[in-house]
Amino acid sequence: MVEDNALEEAHNNVLGTQVVAECAQAAGIERMILISTDKVVRPTNVMGATKRMAKLIVQDMQARTQKTNSSMVRFGDVLG
Repeated sequence: MVEDNALEEAHNNVLGTQVVAECAQAAGIERMILISTDKVVRPTNVMGATKRMAKLIVQDMQARTQKTNSSMVRFGDVLG
């Protein structure tokens, strides 16, 4: 379903992540964790590509601030 709505997917995954990361930093939140649902190393579809961009946003925010400790995990990696 998301592949049929690529712009909404990008809006949610990319811009949404950026807004949350910036708000966490501005509010002085101690920790922010991005939980992804797709493999992002070598994305093969729009969802993977937008999740990859979200990961890059979080990595960039982490590199630019010491206020908020940002982490990322893929949902499937933490089951079991």
